[in-house]
Amino acid sequence: MLCVLVPFAGSDGVAAPRLRDANLPPPRLRAAYTEMVCIVRTLYQKCRLVHADLSEYNILYHEVSCVLCVCTSTRMLASQADKARG
Repeated sequence: MLCVLVPFAGSDGVAAPRLRDANLPPPRLRAAYTEMVCIVRTLYQKCRLVHADLSEYNILYHEVSCVLCVCTSTRMLASQADKARG
């Protein structure tokens, strides 16, 4: 069993917006892209996990950084991803 804990992302009990709804200017979107590449790379290299449904709908933007939402239905071990590819 795998358990990934993510702290609440938001302020004063209000959840952070999804990246899709954050209305970021283009320079900040480029920085968010780079940040997400680093997050996904670390997730794979250190945890051997891949995100099976990565999109702007399951990335939260809180203050000045991104938070990747990982639930059990959207993550898989790298070995499972290799098998799924055939």
